[in-house]
Order: sequence, then C-alpha cells, then structure tokens
Amino acid sequence: MFPARGTMKSLTGGYSLKVSKDTVEAYLPFFGRAYRAPMSPDDSGIKFTSTKFEYSVEPAKKDGWNVTIKTKDVANEYVLNLYISSSGRSNLQVTSTDKEGISFSGNLKE
Repeated sequence: MFPARGTMKSLTGGYSLKVSKDTVEAYLPFFGRAYRAPMSPDDSGIKFTSTKFEYSVEPAKKDGWNVTIKTKDVANEYVLNLYISSSGRSNLQVTSTDKEGISFSGNLKE
C-alpha cells in the first residue's frame, strides 16, 4: 500500500478488490487524510459494494491493460484505476470525493 502521505506499508492477507460483470466489491484499508469523518468506525477504510458503475478497458502502452471503474451508487463516489500486466501483477489507484488518493499493488487471482 502506498498512501499519498508517508511511506509504503505492507499488508497482511484478507483485503481484496473483486470485480465481476455486474458487481464491484472493495475491502481495502485506508491511511491518509479523510475530508469527512465516518459516522461509525466500521465505515473506515475503503469498503463498498457497487452494482451501478461505468468502466473502460484499454491496452496498456507496453503490456497488459488499463481498467477504469467509476462507481455511481455508493455514498462516496470512487474512481479505480487498475493496471493489470499479462503476468497477473496489478497496481490500483483509488481516488474518491471524501479521501485523498491511495495506491495498492498485488497479484491478480481468479
């Protein structure tokens, strides 16, 4: 994980971004500046399920694909920019209306 402020942080398992043709589910940690405090401590992090979203897929310059997903039905709109290499390595940049940006890197699983 690469917060906008501070240094890289290694994560243990259990976090995920799941994308299917009709649903996007995120369960990711967040470290950084939030512009609006959550009402409940359970709402911290980047946690949502979206069934109304826009997406685009484009070939990357050298290898793999660039995927952009924009949520439309969650309280805090998210834009997910995901790079996926042909070997399954991935980088995710998350921006939202209520939090500063954060990035993650990991491996793609089916």
